[in-house]
Amino acid sequence: FSTIHACLFCKYDVVYYLGVSNSIFTLIPRLFGIKTLINIDGLDWKRAKWNYIGKIFLKSSEYLTTFFPNLTITDSSFVRDYYKRQYGKSIAYLPYGFLTLRDNEKSQLNKYNLNKNEYFIWVGRFVTDNKLEEVIIAFKEIKSNYKLMIVGDDLYESKYKKYIFNLIDSNPKIILTGFISHQECVSLMKDSFAYIETKRSGGTHPSLIDAMGSGCLVISNDHKANKSIIKNFGFYYGILNTVKSLEQIMKKIILSKNLLKLKKMKLGIEKEARDKYSWTKIIDHYEKLLFNLVKPH
Repeated sequence: FSTIHACLFCKYDVVYYLGVSNSIFTLIPRLFGIKTLINIDGLDWKRAKWNYIGKIFLKSSEYLTTFFPNLTITDSSFVRDYYKRQYGKSIAYLPYGFLTLRDNEKSQLNKYNLNKNEYFIWVGRFVTDNKLEEVIIAFKEIKSNYKLMIVGDDLYESKYKKYIFNLIDSNPKIILTGFISHQECVSLMKDSFAYIETKRSGGTHPSLIDAMGSGCLVISNDHKANKSIIKNFGFYYGILNTVKSLEQIMKKIILSKNLLKLKKMKLGIEKEARDKYSWTKIIDHYEKLLFNLVKPH
C-alpha cells in the first residue's frame, strides 16, 4: 500500500527500500518511471528464526534484488563479496557510521553502580539470531569482580526472552538496562572494559561500529562478516565450542598484564572506525549515489 500510494499520489524521484524481503515491490515504482534502490543488511534467509517457507521466500527475494531495483546497496563488505560470487552482481557498499557522544553527555556509571573498565558490555535485541546466551553462560563461569552489562530487550514476551531471564537467574553481576537511548548506550560502551559481539547474520551490526568508534576492546565470534570489519584489532572466539572459547578469551584479557598491547588495540580499532565509519564521509557517499541515480544519462 505504501508503494502504491508513493506511485499514484506523490512525485518522488527515488523510493528507497530497506530489507531484502521488500525486493518484489521495487519493480512497481519503476513501472511509473521512479528510480528504486534497496539496502540489504545481511543474509536474512540464514537466520535461525525463519522456517522453511520463510527461507525460500527470502532466498528468492535476494535473487530479485539483482535485477528488480535500479540499485542494490549493502552495509557489509561481506555481503557485497557474496553477491559478486553468488550472482556475478556488483552492488554498492555503504557502511553504517558510529555515534559521537555529545560534549555534555553524563557518565552512566553511577546510575548502574559500575566502575570504569570493570565490566563487559553486550548490545542487541533478545532474539535467537543474536546468541546472547553464549556470553551469559561464558561470563557465569568467570570468577572475578567484573560485571556484565546487557543493553537491549525484546518487545515481545518470547520463549527466547524467558530463556535469557532464566539463564541470568537474578545474578547480581549481570545488569539489564532494557531499552535506553543511543547516547546512553555509547556512553556505557566508552567506559566498559570490552564489548562482546555474538551476532553472526552476515550484515554489519551498528552496535559493533559504535563500539569501535568508542575505542572499545572488542571480543567477537570469528564469523567472516565481523572479521571483515574488526580485522586484527579484536579478539576472536570460534563458532565451534563457542562458550568455552569465549570464556577463555574473557579470562585471558582480564588477567592480561600486557596493558600496552590492550591500549594499542583500543587505539587501533578507534582509528579504523574514524577512517572508515565516519558518518560525514558516509553521508557524502549517499548524496553522490542518489544524485547519480536520478541525473539524466
